Amino acid sequence: MIRIQAAVAAMIDYMAQNEIFEAAVVTHGGVIATLMSTLGLPRQPLQFWKTSGGRGFTCFVHPQILAKRPPDGGGGHSAARGGDRLR
Repeated sequence: MIRIQAAVAAMIDYMAQNEIFEAAVVTHGGVIATLMSTLGLPRQPLQFWKTSGGRGFTCFVHPQILAKRPPDGGGGHSAARGGDRLR
């Protein structure tokens, strides 16, 4: 889980430094559920975030949320909109 969070934090930091405002992450549903259960808002258990094949979530990263995260990279990075959306 720490490796997944670190990868997302690095991606978000890279995007912020290079003024990239949109990106897509295509990955396994278990990775999505893990990310959303640990970093997503609203806080929900992993089972809540499970998706069907070919589906996922649209996430937003707000600079204030990003700025308040602890040094270990944890904390809420994103707020999910909708659920189980085809992307």
